[in-house]
Amino acid sequence: MKQPHEYKRRILLTVTGMSPQVVTETIYGLAHQEQPFIPTEVHLISTSLGAEQARNTLLAENTNWFQRLCQDYELGDIDFKSEHIYVVPDHEGVPLADIRSQDDNSLAADFITNMVREFTLDDDTAVHVSIAGGRKTMGFFLGYALSLYGRAQDRLSHVLVSGNYESSKEFFYPSKEPETIEVKVGNNTLYLNRKDAVVTLADIPFVRMRVGMPSQLLEGSASYGESVAAINIWYGPAHISIDRLNHLVKMAGFTFPLPPVELALLCTFAEHRLSGEEPLRAPNKDVPDLEWSSRFMAEINKNSLQAKVHDGTYEAYAKGMSGSDFSPMKTKLHKSIKKALKANLVPDYVSDQYLITGSGKSPRFSLLVEPENIEFTDLVKNK
Repeated sequence: MKQPHEYKRRILLTVTGMSPQVVTETIYGLAHQEQPFIPTEVHLISTSLGAEQARNTLLAENTNWFQRLCQDYELGDIDFKSEHIYVVPDHEGVPLADIRSQDDNSLAADFITNMVREFTLDDDTAVHVSIAGGRKTMGFFLGYALSLYGRAQDRLSHVLVSGNYESSKEFFYPSKEPETIEVKVGNNTLYLNRKDAVVTLADIPFVRMRVGMPSQLLEGSASYGESVAAINIWYGPAHISIDRLNHLVKMAGFTFPLPPVELALLCTFAEHRLSGEEPLRAPNKDVPDLEWSSRFMAEINKNSLQAKVHDGTYEAYAKGMSGSDFSPMKTKLHKSIKKALKANLVPDYVSDQYLITGSGKSPRFSLLVEPENIEFTDLVKNK
């Protein structure tokens, strides 16, 4: 597997507030790793005040700490310009001066999530995210967004600076040659050598949940809340919604059609699960079972399913159902469910929660989904 530094396009994405030094400190730390990760481009998220501070210190001609770092340590041509400094906008598109209210937090979360999603769409890109600067909530959202969308080649870190250097407005990275800077610590003034500073890049392991992310959210625009809700569907209890009027089911957050016979079988077990009775015993292999037939045909006859079942099939089931009918029907239902959910990248361990499961020597079968999580939406509409 390729390592992050081996990717042609290497992105550093960070949040900053009133201390833009974290950008140069992080680049310095990345460049001095055992396997140096020199970004090909840098992108910065901030508020309007933080963005101004970053432009004035990192990019302005009279300061230009970013270019000075690149020249001092021969880092090459890293693409970082004013257009790469992004400000979280409000609902009218006006840049936010700060993140203070709940609404501000939601806007920042959505903005950051979409940016991480966009940067991780390209498989030939490695993204390094730093959460060292900015409001704590912004750093949290950036780190969590990477957990939602990050891939094997992406990394998360925090930068640490030794001693009192981080208190200095003059410190942006350790110098190659001795250079004295003034640092205010309380009422005292210290004079420190920039060359002696130690910058440490702390790698932060994170859980990659991208595998459980629906394809629609990976490829489209998704809010932070929508992304988290999608993941929670897989880790929370299974829910089934059945719309018999339109022959649709909703599982794991996705709606899809089922063939009429398979839908009828699913409805049979859903109705039985809601009844609170013990699991159903399967019909004997070659003996037509009229009780099973009556139960199954009741579902076939609901909401025009009868018209969609082949006449010969309908007549055969009406005379009784045997285990030879039940087993392949159940197998087909399971295949249809797994195929529909797999198409939306739902992992097998989630799909398995929606299957009809049997247990015991003379197996009794039941849906695993809890009764309170089974809903017939056509009944709700008809109320």
